[in-house]
Amino acid sequence: MFATLTLTEIETAVRAATLAPSVLNVQPWRFIAHDDVIEVHRDTDRALPVTDPGSRALTVSCGAALFNLRLAVAHLVGRPEVDLLPDPTRPTLLAIVRPGDGSEPTPAESRLYAAIADRRSSRVPFVDEPLPVEAVVRVEDAAAQEGATLRFHNAYEASDVSRLVHQADLVQRADADIRAEVGRWTGRRQGAVDGIPDISLGPKAKDSSSLVRDFAMGLPVDDRERAAFERNPTLAVLLSDHDGPTDWLRAGQALERLWLEATSAGFGVSLLTQPLEMPGMRWLARPAASGMSWPQALIRLGLPVGRTPPTPRRPLADVLTFADDA
Repeated sequence: MFATLTLTEIETAVRAATLAPSVLNVQPWRFIAHDDVIEVHRDTDRALPVTDPGSRALTVSCGAALFNLRLAVAHLVGRPEVDLLPDPTRPTLLAIVRPGDGSEPTPAESRLYAAIADRRSSRVPFVDEPLPVEAVVRVEDAAAQEGATLRFHNAYEASDVSRLVHQADLVQRADADIRAEVGRWTGRRQGAVDGIPDISLGPKAKDSSSLVRDFAMGLPVDDRERAAFERNPTLAVLLSDHDGPTDWLRAGQALERLWLEATSAGFGVSLLTQPLEMPGMRWLARPAASGMSWPQALIRLGLPVGRTPPTPRRPLADVLTFADDA
């Protein structure tokens, strides 16, 4: 006997989905509910044609939202059925989620669901210590459960990747089109429902060699604090075997699962997207021993010193449509 979703449960599930991370917090998703089904669509009006011309990052972001949606439905009515890219005639349709058999959520599903509201991008310093082995295993296993591979960089690789991130950052800051695109989604003021407001930028690094993305791109921000970041960041790369829309969706789900695992264990996560946004540099973010895998996310992990304020979210009415209202 399959469960059904009430209107309130649909709204609860979609609200959880919207708390997923997205590139520049553009929140590039829409949801359509009908016949006890929730469709996940990409919102093409929120594409980033300069930094993400192929919509890879947009699709990864929607995959993260899909994972939250799966968790919420599992929590409410049992593990759902999910179809990825079910209809090639509807190019914005990324997934269909149907309620499951009414089974109780597993302890892991309950733990991760509880972490959704606390998950955020940590733009604060981390304790300058290696990630505990048990935490490494936990997030690696989370990625593997979604069909992806999380590969931690050793000290030598991390040094090379750090240089790569800084090089990509310099290239982007020198590109007027990239600066304009990032600028459209940052520096948001009170009352904004998307993008990254100044309060969520995190402190400015005292040392320019620190490995944290500054979405202000070097521009001054009123009342912004300065902080010393860790000198030896823990870095990992999320890899997929192939590089198409299905792989991006799976990578997004893997990213959100491992992010929620880290959050539930008290660790912070931030993304270093600059090299992956540069076609000539993306491949270099891949460890040499990882074969022909494709980098989908470059991740910094650690125990945060402080807390980054959450970024805003669009109202539910902006992202959820019931088919009868369409």
